[in-house]
Amino acid sequence: MRTGTSIRIGFEPPPPGEIIAPKPFQHFELVVDDVDRLVEAIFKNANRNPAAYKNHVGTGARDYLAQWNKTGIW
Repeated sequence: MRTGTSIRIGFEPPPPGEIIAPKPFQHFELVVDDVDRLVEAIFKNANRNPAAYKNHVGTGARDYLAQWNKTGIW
């Protein structure tokens, strides 16, 4: 990371395009919708009911799951 790092966290991937930055440069990205789809696949493959786990998270997380999660598993 001494040479430069860019970190982006978003709910959706950014529009296509090149990241312009000095070289060498590392870019890391976390897309929340991708994580949601991964969690959905884990629940389905493990034959688990997501609703049983929903009550173990705080109200902020439950609000997010109710409003923003596109997978529909909650």
